[in-house]
Amino acid sequence: FLFFVSPGYRSLRLDFAESFTDGSVFTLNGSPVITDCAGNPMKTPVITEAALPEQIEREDIIINEVLHNPYSGSSRFVELYNRSDKVVDIRELALLVSDTGVYTGTEGAIPILGEPYLMFPFDFVALCRNEESVKEDYFTPNPHHVLEISTFPQMKDGSGAIQLIRSWDEELIDGMEYHTGMHYSLLSSVEGVSLERISPDRPAADPSNWHSAGENRGYATPAFENSQWLDPDVTEDGILLIPSLFSPDNDGHDDVVSIHLTLAETGFQASIVICDATGRIIKRLKSNTLLGTDNEFSWDGIRDDKVKASMGIYLVQIELIDPNGVVKKFRKPLVVAGNL
Repeated sequence: FLFFVSPGYRSLRLDFAESFTDGSVFTLNGSPVITDCAGNPMKTPVITEAALPEQIEREDIIINEVLHNPYSGSSRFVELYNRSDKVVDIRELALLVSDTGVYTGTEGAIPILGEPYLMFPFDFVALCRNEESVKEDYFTPNPHHVLEISTFPQMKDGSGAIQLIRSWDEELIDGMEYHTGMHYSLLSSVEGVSLERISPDRPAADPSNWHSAGENRGYATPAFENSQWLDPDVTEDGILLIPSLFSPDNDGHDDVVSIHLTLAETGFQASIVICDATGRIIKRLKSNTLLGTDNEFSWDGIRDDKVKASMGIYLVQIELIDPNGVVKKFRKPLVVAGNL
Protein backbone atom coordinates (compact mmCIF):
# COMPACT_ATOMS: atom_id res chain seq x y z
CA PHE A 1 0.00 0.00 0.00
CA LEU A 2 1.14 3.55 -0.74
CA PHE A 3 0.27 6.66 1.29
CA PHE A 4 1.20 10.30 0.83
CA VAL A 5 2.61 11.88 3.97
CA SER A 6 0.89 15.09 5.04
CA PRO A 7 1.03 18.03 5.45
CA GLY A 8 3.68 18.70 2.80
CA TYR A 9 2.98 15.61 0.68
CA ARG A 10 6.66 15.55 -0.35
CA SER A 11 7.18 11.93 0.66
CA LEU A 12 5.45 8.56 0.47
CA ARG A 13 4.93 5.79 2.98
CA LEU A 14 4.99 2.28 1.60
CA ASP A 15 3.41 -0.58 3.55
CA PHE A 16 4.44 -4.11 2.54
CA ALA A 17 2.61 -7.35 3.14
CA GLU A 18 5.77 -9.03 4.40
CA SER A 19 8.49 -7.70 6.67
CA PHE A 20 11.97 -7.00 5.37
CA THR A 21 14.70 -9.47 6.28
CA ASP A 22 17.72 -8.25 8.25
CA GLY A 23 20.78 -7.88 6.05
CA SER A 24 18.81 -7.93 2.80
CA VAL A 25 18.81 -5.03 0.34
CA PHE A 26 15.69 -4.46 -1.77
CA THR A 27 15.41 -2.48 -5.00
CA LEU A 28 12.28 -0.36 -5.41
CA ASN A 29 11.16 0.74 -8.86
CA GLY A 30 8.80 3.69 -9.30
CA SER A 31 6.67 3.64 -12.43
CA PRO A 32 6.78 6.64 -14.82
CA VAL A 33 2.99 6.83 -14.62
CA ILE A 34 3.23 8.40 -11.17
CA THR A 35 2.12 12.04 -11.36
CA ASP A 36 2.37 15.10 -9.15
CA CYS A 37 -0.65 16.96 -7.77
CA ALA A 38 -0.98 18.90 -11.04
CA GLY A 39 -1.11 15.70 -13.05
CA ASN A 40 2.41 15.96 -14.51
CA PRO A 41 3.88 12.48 -15.02
CA MET A 42 7.41 11.55 -13.98
CA LYS A 43 9.83 11.75 -16.89
CA THR A 44 12.04 8.94 -15.62
CA PRO A 45 11.32 6.04 -13.27
CA VAL A 46 12.56 6.20 -9.68
CA ILE A 47 14.87 3.36 -8.74
CA THR A 48 16.09 3.21 -5.16
CA GLU A 49 17.34 0.70 -2.62
CA ALA A 50 15.90 -0.05 0.79
CA ALA A 51 16.98 -2.11 3.77
CA LEU A 52 16.64 -2.39 7.53
CA PRO A 53 19.51 -0.34 9.00
CA GLU A 54 21.86 -1.83 11.56
CA GLN A 55 23.41 -0.09 14.55
CA ILE A 56 26.46 2.05 13.84
CA GLU A 57 29.55 0.99 15.77
CA ARG A 58 32.89 2.75 16.15
CA GLU A 59 34.62 3.39 12.80
CA ASP A 60 31.83 1.80 10.75
CA ILE A 61 31.36 5.32 9.38
CA ILE A 62 34.54 7.38 9.17
CA ILE A 63 35.55 10.94 8.41
CA ASN A 64 37.12 10.58 4.98
CA GLU A 65 37.64 14.11 3.60
CA VAL A 66 37.50 17.63 5.04
CA LEU A 67 37.34 20.95 3.22
CA HIS A 68 38.09 23.31 6.09
CA ASN A 69 39.27 26.37 4.14
CA PRO A 70 36.88 26.89 1.20
CA TYR A 71 37.05 29.48 -1.55
CA SER A 72 35.61 32.85 -0.59
CA GLY A 73 31.82 32.63 -0.57
CA SER A 74 31.85 28.84 -0.95
CA SER A 75 30.90 26.05 1.44
CA ARG A 76 32.94 23.79 3.68
CA PHE A 77 32.18 20.09 3.69
CA VAL A 78 32.89 16.95 5.69
CA GLU A 79 32.76 13.67 3.79
CA LEU A 80 31.76 10.40 5.43
CA TYR A 81 32.55 6.89 4.18
CA ASN A 82 30.84 3.63 5.13
CA ARG A 83 33.77 1.21 5.46
CA SER A 84 31.58 -1.55 6.92
CA ASP A 85 29.37 -4.16 5.27
CA LYS A 86 26.30 -2.74 7.01
CA VAL A 87 23.43 -0.59 5.83
CA VAL A 88 23.15 2.21 8.40
CA ASP A 89 20.97 5.25 9.03
CA ILE A 90 23.17 8.31 9.54
CA ARG A 91 20.27 10.19 11.11
CA GLU A 92 21.54 8.79 14.43
CA LEU A 93 24.86 10.63 14.01
CA ALA A 94 25.91 14.16 14.93
CA LEU A 95 28.91 16.36 14.14
CA LEU A 96 30.87 18.13 16.86
CA VAL A 97 33.45 20.73 15.83
CA SER A 98 35.81 22.19 18.41
CA ASP A 99 39.23 23.79 18.76
CA THR A 100 40.87 20.59 20.07
CA GLY A 101 40.43 16.87 19.60
CA VAL A 102 39.45 16.25 23.24
CA TYR A 103 36.05 14.55 23.28
CA THR A 104 33.92 15.56 26.28
CA GLY A 105 30.41 14.54 25.20
CA THR A 106 27.70 15.73 22.88
CA GLU A 107 27.32 19.31 24.09
CA GLY A 108 27.38 21.50 21.00
CA ALA A 109 26.96 18.55 18.63
CA ILE A 110 24.72 19.12 15.61
CA PRO A 111 22.54 16.26 14.28
CA ILE A 112 23.41 15.40 10.69
CA LEU A 113 19.86 14.96 9.44
CA GLY A 114 16.33 15.17 10.76
CA GLU A 115 15.05 12.46 8.42
CA PRO A 116 16.23 8.90 7.76
CA TYR A 117 19.10 8.54 5.28
CA LEU A 118 20.55 5.12 4.48
CA MET A 119 24.26 4.69 3.76
CA PHE A 120 24.99 1.41 2.02
CA PRO A 121 28.36 -0.38 2.24
CA PHE A 122 31.19 1.65 0.66
CA ASP A 123 28.98 4.70 0.13
CA PHE A 124 30.32 8.25 0.35
CA VAL A 125 28.30 11.24 1.60
CA ALA A 126 29.47 14.87 1.68
CA LEU A 127 27.83 17.07 4.33
CA CYS A 128 27.84 20.82 3.75
CA ARG A 129 26.03 24.10 4.38
CA ASN A 130 25.35 24.83 0.70
CA GLU A 131 25.24 21.86 -1.66
CA GLU A 132 24.94 23.99 -4.81
CA SER A 133 28.21 25.81 -4.13
CA VAL A 134 30.03 22.52 -3.53
CA LYS A 135 28.71 21.08 -6.81
CA GLU A 136 29.61 24.28 -8.65
CA ASP A 137 33.18 24.36 -7.32
CA TYR A 138 33.98 20.63 -7.60
CA PHE A 139 33.07 17.75 -9.87
CA THR A 140 31.27 14.81 -8.31
CA PRO A 141 29.75 11.77 -10.06
CA ASN A 142 27.36 11.42 -7.08
CA PRO A 143 25.59 14.79 -6.78
CA HIS A 144 22.69 13.24 -4.84
CA HIS A 145 25.16 12.24 -2.14
CA VAL A 146 26.04 15.86 -1.40
CA LEU A 147 23.72 16.68 1.51
CA GLU A 148 22.94 20.16 2.77
CA ILE A 149 22.74 20.77 6.53
CA SER A 150 21.12 24.07 7.42
CA THR A 151 22.90 24.11 10.80
CA PHE A 152 26.31 22.98 9.51
CA PRO A 153 28.81 23.55 12.37
CA GLN A 154 31.18 26.51 12.42
CA MET A 155 34.72 25.54 11.39
CA LYS A 156 37.91 27.56 11.51
CA ASP A 157 40.02 27.87 8.36
CA GLY A 158 43.36 27.17 10.01
CA SER A 159 42.79 24.39 12.52
CA GLY A 160 40.16 22.54 14.49
CA ALA A 161 38.81 19.14 15.44
CA ILE A 162 35.85 17.15 14.13
CA GLN A 163 34.11 14.34 15.98
CA LEU A 164 31.42 12.05 14.62
CA ILE A 165 29.10 10.99 17.44
CA ARG A 166 26.29 8.51 17.90
CA SER A 167 23.68 10.86 19.31
CA TRP A 168 21.58 8.58 21.46
CA ASP A 169 24.38 7.34 23.75
CA GLU A 170 27.24 9.84 23.11
CA GLU A 171 29.48 7.13 21.61
CA LEU A 172 32.42 8.54 19.63
CA ILE A 173 32.37 6.92 16.17
CA ASP A 174 35.36 8.72 14.61
CA GLY A 175 37.37 11.88 15.11
CA MET A 176 40.26 13.86 13.68
CA GLU A 177 42.14 17.13 14.08
CA TYR A 178 43.02 19.26 11.06
CA HIS A 179 45.46 22.11 10.48
CA THR A 180 47.07 23.73 7.46
CA GLY A 181 50.38 21.98 8.16
CA MET A 182 48.82 18.66 7.12
CA HIS A 183 48.62 19.86 3.51
CA TYR A 184 51.21 19.27 0.81
CA SER A 185 53.92 21.69 1.88
CA LEU A 186 54.69 23.02 -1.61
CA LEU A 187 51.18 24.31 -2.29
CA SER A 188 51.20 28.10 -2.66
CA SER A 189 47.73 28.25 -1.08
CA VAL A 190 45.44 25.71 0.62
CA GLU A 191 42.29 27.75 0.02
CA GLY A 192 39.75 25.48 -1.67
CA VAL A 193 41.93 22.39 -1.15
CA SER A 194 40.50 19.51 0.88
CA LEU A 195 42.35 17.09 3.14
CA GLU A 196 41.79 13.49 2.05
CA ARG A 197 42.23 10.39 4.17
CA ILE A 198 44.81 8.14 2.54
CA SER A 199 43.71 4.81 4.05
CA PRO A 200 40.30 4.07 5.60
CA ASP A 201 41.92 1.41 7.76
CA ARG A 202 44.40 3.76 9.44
CA PRO A 203 43.36 6.06 12.29
CA ALA A 204 41.91 9.45 11.47
CA ALA A 205 43.98 10.84 14.36
CA ASP A 206 47.24 10.06 12.50
CA PRO A 207 48.25 13.27 10.65
CA SER A 208 50.34 11.26 8.17
CA ASN A 209 47.13 9.54 7.03
CA TRP A 210 45.95 12.80 5.43
CA HIS A 211 47.08 14.60 2.29
CA SER A 212 45.93 17.41 0.05
CA ALA A 213 43.51 16.38 -2.69
CA GLY A 214 45.16 16.13 -6.11
CA GLU A 215 45.22 18.94 -8.64
CA ASN A 216 43.86 16.68 -11.38
CA ARG A 217 40.72 16.09 -9.29
CA GLY A 218 40.13 19.81 -8.79
CA TYR A 219 41.59 19.78 -5.26
CA ALA A 220 38.56 18.02 -3.73
CA THR A 221 36.50 14.86 -4.32
CA PRO A 222 33.15 15.30 -2.57
CA ALA A 223 31.00 12.15 -2.34
CA PHE A 224 33.38 9.85 -4.25
CA GLU A 225 36.70 8.03 -3.88
CA ASN A 226 39.64 10.18 -2.81
CA SER A 227 42.44 11.06 -5.20
CA GLN A 228 44.83 9.89 -2.46
CA TRP A 229 43.59 6.32 -1.93
CA LEU A 230 45.66 3.22 -1.19
CA ASP A 231 44.61 -0.42 -1.25
CA PRO A 232 47.46 -2.42 0.35
CA ASP A 233 48.47 -6.05 -0.15
CA VAL A 234 50.86 -8.17 1.90
CA THR A 235 54.28 -9.50 0.90
CA GLU A 236 56.14 -12.52 2.24
CA ASP A 237 58.54 -10.45 4.36
CA GLY A 238 55.67 -8.34 5.66
CA ILE A 239 57.05 -5.08 4.22
CA LEU A 240 55.35 -3.40 1.30
CA LEU A 241 55.74 -0.01 -0.38
CA ILE A 242 52.67 1.28 -2.24
CA PRO A 243 53.53 2.49 -4.81
CA SER A 244 57.24 1.74 -5.14
CA LEU A 245 57.41 4.49 -7.78
CA PHE A 246 55.63 7.68 -6.79
CA SER A 247 55.55 11.30 -7.92
CA PRO A 248 55.06 13.78 -5.06
CA ASP A 249 53.72 16.66 -7.14
CA ASN A 250 50.12 16.72 -5.78
CA ASP A 251 48.60 15.94 -9.17
CA GLY A 252 46.32 13.35 -7.60
CA HIS A 253 48.25 10.34 -8.92
CA ASP A 254 50.67 8.44 -6.64
CA ASP A 255 51.51 11.54 -4.59
CA VAL A 256 52.25 9.59 -1.39
CA VAL A 257 54.11 6.36 -0.69
CA SER A 258 52.67 4.14 2.01
CA ILE A 259 54.97 1.83 3.98
CA HIS A 260 53.17 -1.24 5.30
CA LEU A 261 54.64 -3.45 8.04
CA THR A 262 52.82 -6.70 8.83
CA LEU A 263 54.20 -8.53 11.87
CA ALA A 264 53.37 -11.84 13.52
CA GLU A 265 53.20 -10.29 17.01
CA THR A 266 53.03 -6.99 18.80
CA GLY A 267 55.81 -5.35 20.80
CA PHE A 268 58.26 -4.54 17.99
CA GLN A 269 59.86 -1.12 17.75
CA ALA A 270 60.65 0.46 14.39
CA SER A 271 62.93 3.20 13.11
CA ILE A 272 62.42 4.23 9.49
CA VAL A 273 64.60 6.57 7.44
CA ILE A 274 64.73 7.50 3.75
CA CYS A 275 68.19 7.62 2.15
CA ASP A 276 69.31 8.96 -1.21
CA ALA A 277 71.51 7.04 -3.66
CA THR A 278 74.68 8.06 -1.75
CA GLY A 279 73.32 6.70 1.54
CA ARG A 280 72.67 10.14 3.03
CA ILE A 281 69.60 10.28 5.25
CA ILE A 282 67.16 12.84 3.87
CA LYS A 283 64.08 11.98 5.96
CA ARG A 284 63.76 10.52 9.45
CA LEU A 285 60.24 9.15 9.27
CA LYS A 286 59.93 7.24 12.54
CA SER A 287 62.18 6.67 15.54
CA ASN A 288 61.67 3.83 18.05
CA THR A 289 57.95 3.67 17.34
CA LEU A 290 56.04 0.88 19.10
CA LEU A 291 54.23 -1.32 16.56
CA GLY A 292 51.17 -3.53 16.44
CA THR A 293 50.67 -6.39 14.01
CA ASP A 294 49.39 -4.19 11.16
CA ASN A 295 51.19 -0.89 10.70
CA GLU A 296 51.25 1.80 8.03
CA PHE A 297 53.27 4.99 7.59
CA SER A 298 53.29 7.58 4.81
CA TRP A 299 55.86 9.84 3.17
CA ASP A 300 54.88 12.73 0.90
CA GLY A 301 58.32 13.15 -0.69
CA ILE A 302 59.32 16.15 1.43
CA ARG A 303 62.77 15.95 3.03
CA ASP A 304 63.59 16.98 6.59
CA ASP A 305 64.77 20.35 5.27
CA LYS A 306 61.27 21.00 3.80
CA VAL A 307 62.49 20.61 0.20
CA LYS A 308 60.90 18.15 -2.22
CA ALA A 309 63.08 15.14 -2.95
CA SER A 310 64.51 15.24 -6.46
CA MET A 311 63.80 12.50 -8.99
CA GLY A 312 65.88 9.38 -8.51
CA ILE A 313 66.31 6.12 -6.60
CA TYR A 314 66.03 6.09 -2.82
CA LEU A 315 66.19 3.46 -0.10
CA VAL A 316 63.71 2.98 2.71
CA GLN A 317 65.74 1.65 5.63
CA ILE A 318 63.76 -0.10 8.35
CA GLU A 319 65.20 -1.24 11.66
CA LEU A 320 63.00 -3.55 13.73
CA ILE A 321 63.70 -4.52 17.33
CA ASP A 322 61.66 -7.49 18.54
CA PRO A 323 60.42 -7.86 22.18
CA ASN A 324 63.57 -9.85 23.02
CA GLY A 325 65.89 -7.09 21.78
CA VAL A 326 66.87 -8.82 18.52
CA VAL A 327 67.52 -6.26 15.75
CA LYS A 328 66.57 -6.85 12.13
CA LYS A 329 67.30 -4.41 9.30
CA PHE A 330 65.60 -4.15 5.92
CA ARG A 331 66.10 -2.04 2.82
CA LYS A 332 63.49 -1.41 0.16
CA PRO A 333 64.14 0.53 -3.05
CA LEU A 334 61.90 3.48 -3.84
CA VAL A 335 61.76 5.65 -6.94
CA VAL A 336 60.78 9.33 -6.87
CA ALA A 337 59.49 10.27 -10.31
CA GLY A 338 58.15 13.47 -11.80
CA ASN A 339 57.77 15.55 -14.94
CA LEU A 340 60.86 16.87 -16.69
